[in-house]
Amino acid sequence: MRRQDATSSRVVLSRNPPSKTADFVWSGSDGGGDIVHLALAGIRHDNQVSFTTTAMNTRYVVETGKSPAQAVSDLQESVKQYKFGVLHSYNLKETLAGKGFELPHECHILEVCNPQQAFHVLTADIGMNVALPCRLSVYEEAGVTKIGMIRPAALFSLLSQRDDLRLIAEEVEKQMIRIIDDTK
Repeated sequence: MRRQDATSSRVVLSRNPPSKTADFVWSGSDGGGDIVHLALAGIRHDNQVSFTTTAMNTRYVVETGKSPAQAVSDLQESVKQYKFGVLHSYNLKETLAGKGFELPHECHILEVCNPQQAFHVLTADIGMNVALPCRLSVYEEAGVTKIGMIRPAALFSLLSQRDDLRLIAEEVEKQMIRIIDDTK
C-alpha cells in the first residue's frame, strides 16, 4: 500500500512481510529532459517505512570548444592517464549513414574500462556485467561539442544496493569526471 502526503515529499509504504530496513529506487524526468534518479532508504516502524531521499542527475555532461574529432582523440589519451582502456569506439553518424540513416550531428561513443575496478565488481557480483563497460559520449548539439556519460553511481544503484559496489562505482565516477574535465 502506498500513501503520498500531499503537503510534503514523504512517502509511506506498508510492507508485508515486515522488515527492519527498506531501500527503493525511483527514476523519472525532471521536466527538462534529464532523468533524475531518486534513491530512497528507510527504517521500518510498525510495518510502515519512512524514507529519506537523495536525488541525483544520472548524466554528467560538459561543453568543450574542441571539434568532436579532437575531443574524441583527446579523450582516448586522457583515459590512459587514469588506468582505463578504450575497448571500442563507435562513430554513430558513420554507422547510421552506412545503414541509410543520415544523423545530422556527430555522435561518438567510447566504451572504457578500468580492468582492476571491473574485476572487483564482477567478482563481487557477476550479474553487474550488464552495467559494464562504462561509456563516454562525444556529440554535437546546437553547434556545441559535448562530452558526457551516465554516472556509474546512479546506474549501479539501480542494479544493486551493496555498499562495496556503491563505493567502487563512486570511485569510478570520480575518475571518469576527471577524465572528462581533463579533456574539455
